[in-house]
Amino acid sequence: MFRRRNPLPFFAKVRTFFWPSSGLIRSTKYLLFRLVRISGSPWAIAAGFACGAAVSFTPFVGFHILLSMGIASLMRASVFSAAIGTVVGNPWTFPFIWLSIFHVGHKILLNGSKSIAKELDFLTLFQNLSQSVIKLDIHLFAQEVLPIWFPMFIGSLPIAAFVWFVFYFPLYRFVSNHHIKRAENREKASQRRTERLALEQEKLIEKHKQMQKKLEKEQEMEEKELKEKIEKQIEKQIEKQHQKFDKDKLNLKAKIDKKQTLIDVKVQKLEKELEKKEKQ
Repeated sequence: MFRRRNPLPFFAKVRTFFWPSSGLIRSTKYLLFRLVRISGSPWAIAAGFACGAAVSFTPFVGFHILLSMGIASLMRASVFSAAIGTVVGNPWTFPFIWLSIFHVGHKILLNGSKSIAKELDFLTLFQNLSQSVIKLDIHLFAQEVLPIWFPMFIGSLPIAAFVWFVFYFPLYRFVSNHHIKRAENREKASQRRTERLALEQEKLIEKHKQMQKKLEKEQEMEEKELKEKIEKQIEKQIEKQHQKFDKDKLNLKAKIDKKQTLIDVKVQKLEKELEKKEKQ
């Protein structure tokens, strides 16, 4: 998942191991970024890294990560931070680390170090150490490894303790400040989010009010149009009723006039008959 799309050649890997392609400053910044992103308290992160750095000053080459993680777990510190802390021991620092712990160990054991220091060959030392462990050769370990490795082990104890404190206090302050800053940034982001949500809510409320006013206005217009339509229909019906009434009135008047005419004709006829009878 995190592998390169185009794997590097062997010599490029070796070169990158000794000198990162992004540079030491950028690699250190990336390391600090990875360190502060580890979950845990500032004490756990700083103590874990200090364990890894301190173990790097011991002659247990090849077991630094396991030892640092074990010590960190006993101290209830971050084991991931301890694994990252072992980068303090690297091809650039190991020669100085081994020389310093060797000289300190010889001074603690009250042995002269000048004659032995001239003949020191750490590459041969760790080759003999690996062969003696693989082959279980106690004689090789006692003759070639122990005279140099044991002073290195004794000298690494006070130096590792000193290194632990040297890395712990600055890292604790750095991680604490970073956590405080991150908490402040999160709080600011939360406030901005809250303000944005409140603003959006106000906009929605205002929009809802506008929509409600628009709906009320449309409803009033619809009611007004419906009322006007009903009034027009009522007026039309009344007008039709008036027209029908006038028509019926005219028809009735015409019938009355017709009957009146008939009556007048009959009356005239009767009058004529009466006149005839009187004459007779």
